[in-house]
Amino acid sequence: MYKLLVVDDEKRIREGMAAAVRAAGQFEAYTADSGKAALALLKRQPMDAMLLDISMPDMNGLELLRALKDTDALPLTVVISGYEQFDYAREAMCCGAIDYLLKPVDAEDLAALCARLAERIVRAKARREHESQLQTYVQEHRSDIRQKLLTDILDGRIDRGMLGSIRSVYGIDLRGEWFCAAVILLRRRDADVAEMEFQVALRRFEIALDALLQQSRAFCVNVFNMENARYILLMNGGAAPPAGEVDALLNAALAECAAIPEVRAYIGKGGPADAYEQLSVSYAQANQALYFRSTFGPGVVYDISDYQHNAAQAAAALMLDEIEELARKGRYEQAAERTERLFETLRENLRAFSSAQLRYFLLRSRMTLPMILLRSGMEFTDEMLLEGIRMRGPVGERELRRARDYTLQMLRAIRPQVAETNSSRQRETAAQLRAYVDEHYADNDLSVSGMSGRFGYSANYLGNLFKNAYSVSINDYINQRRVRQAQRLIDETALHIYEIAFRVGFSDQNYFSRIFKKYTGLSPREYRDDSLLRAINSDKKL
Repeated sequence: MYKLLVVDDEKRIREGMAAAVRAAGQFEAYTADSGKAALALLKRQPMDAMLLDISMPDMNGLELLRALKDTDALPLTVVISGYEQFDYAREAMCCGAIDYLLKPVDAEDLAALCARLAERIVRAKARREHESQLQTYVQEHRSDIRQKLLTDILDGRIDRGMLGSIRSVYGIDLRGEWFCAAVILLRRRDADVAEMEFQVALRRFEIALDALLQQSRAFCVNVFNMENARYILLMNGGAAPPAGEVDALLNAALAECAAIPEVRAYIGKGGPADAYEQLSVSYAQANQALYFRSTFGPGVVYDISDYQHNAAQAAAALMLDEIEELARKGRYEQAAERTERLFETLRENLRAFSSAQLRYFLLRSRMTLPMILLRSGMEFTDEMLLEGIRMRGPVGERELRRARDYTLQMLRAIRPQVAETNSSRQRETAAQLRAYVDEHYADNDLSVSGMSGRFGYSANYLGNLFKNAYSVSINDYINQRRVRQAQRLIDETALHIYEIAFRVGFSDQNYFSRIFKKYTGLSPREYRDDSLLRAINSDKKL
């Protein structure tokens, strides 16, 4: 049985309400004759619910709520006030109260209130148990979840609006205006290093890297321990760190590896980015820099800037990264424009590139789109793949034109397929949104921003998606759903208007009345009178 505290300075009212609460059968009733006495009791004994009189000497109901606000000692609270104290009741709602009753309170109202409170306590307990299970799951699978989050971050599926929750739950801090990625690869120093020895060596490195990252520096480092002895470092800060500080960190990591005889290390470093959305480009560059490890061997930081020897090569490399990023995000017209610029840059600077470099740029441009399709689970033909890798002999203007035309043709070809897939996903998400609103419309904290965190998209994106699907905004749909339910309750029950307002998700009766009239043309009381008149006329006809 749950515990409920009745707080009122008038003994007759206090004891009468306590008796009615006990008679309802869901709660053990406790009493306090002042706000100070209630505060002392709540500190000693937790309560599930509280009936709180607003007007009391020494410490009134509002002062008690303020003292308990944001503490674990605040139970589900319903304030009791006279009609002339309605403004106080509204202020109490802002201080943590969930409902209010107007004096005089009869036994029937209290019984109905106790039933609602008990139901809410059951729901809250189930929610806490669910959240506890989720927290346990997160702790047990933290490493796997972080790996999945990294993939989503680098694929652009985590927008800025979600970074706060990721920081609080998983400790991944990606705030700032400067970003850079690095990749550390560890490999066996000799082929005869046994698996157990290698795993112990990896653990030694992880401990050393963790200690290294505990040192104070001008930027944040998020480490992801991936499969196949691969570690990804996402670095970020409010501004670019002092020159050489990132290199100092990466060289220190190399020094830690050098002290572990069973492994050898390779580190690739991408270029800096001035926006979170460009972090994936820096990561791609870090992987590109590691292509050179077969030439120079282990124990070296491979910085992408070292392999962009002149302005034309640097521009071409950046445009390739941008083409892949734009195509992956479905921005095909911009990707096509970058493709035209890429091949114009290659054509105008043929002498600045070796034949091997040109073949590299052509191969990457041709293979970008099939790889995007492959990662997205979409289909592509064998001919697409074969065409992408057919390159023989020297590269001249003819080969550049052919590669450009092929890339542009691929952009036009995949656009309908990706659009159809995205459209299907959007319809499914819109349907899930509507179902969620239909189930949770009575929650007074239901909002687009709250659903944004739950569904993993920005509030603006969800709003546009929902309106495109149903020709109504999410907020209008929520209010329409609440008003329809309020109409049903007015037609079928004798609940007070303020009770109906709270039941359908409104915390302010005046605001509820305005919204109700907006959609029905009548105030709730006018609608009830009209409903009664319709019922009387219907009975007369019978």
